[in-house]
Amino acid sequence: MYSIVLVHLGSQFFDYINDCIEQIKKFNNCNIYLVTEDSHRDRVLDKTITFIPIHTLPQNSKHETFNNTTQLNKSFRGGFWKFATERFFLLERVMETYKLDNVFHLENDNLIYCNIEDYLKILFHFYY
Repeated sequence: MYSIVLVHLGSQFFDYINDCIEQIKKFNNCNIYLVTEDSHRDRVLDKTITFIPIHTLPQNSKHETFNNTTQLNKSFRGGFWKFATERFFLLERVMETYKLDNVFHLENDNLIYCNIEDYLKILFHFYY
């Protein structure tokens, strides 16, 4: 089994995240996780996904070090470059906390038109 994890950081919610979730569900029968601010919960239309508020994922030492030392531009587009990198620390925490394997992380503003499971054998072939 596989899971798809979406991560959205920032105070502004974008409606295309709902489009992304809807599109994933059209082609995939898997668990979908969305990591974002708790304040965005009401903006998420599909209540069957696993909604994970960011504050429930404690920072590990790598994440803390990143936040304390990053020199990425924090003012451009509300912290875009910092968030673009920071999401991977949260993705790692979700995988550890929920004990997930075979995780796909997608950009929230992209749509997929396939069953990701069809690609697992191909990806595992290169990995093992």
